[in-house]
Amino acid sequence: MAVAVEVQPHVVQRGDHAGIRASLEEHGYALVRNCATESELQRARALLWQHLDAAHGWKEGCPETWTHDAYGGNRGLAGIMTSTRHSDCFWFVRTLPGVLDSFAAVYGTTDLVAAYDNMAINRPASC
Repeated sequence: MAVAVEVQPHVVQRGDHAGIRASLEEHGYALVRNCATESELQRARALLWQHLDAAHGWKEGCPETWTHDAYGGNRGLAGIMTSTRHSDCFWFVRTLPGVLDSFAAVYGTTDLVAAYDNMAINRPASC
């Protein structure tokens, strides 16, 4: 019987530009901690739930609204995953100073707008 092993990802602190670049080189990703303040995280969460409610009928704290059809049904990623790409929440997160600073570390310039095009939203397994 195979045993699942918990993976502990390598974490780099915001502002550690050399560490961010080194993490990308060594691990193929950079998980950057503290890119958002607590108030920015609260704002992003509120914007996300506003979007999920308006676009899909999902209610925060009400998993009975997180149905297969509301998730996108048989369209898969054409549902929620696609709709979040240009939501107020995602643009808010994309343009946070900590996110931009981390992308600046990767690209070696501050003349940019952070660009990534997806947000993973998954229902609990119980759904």
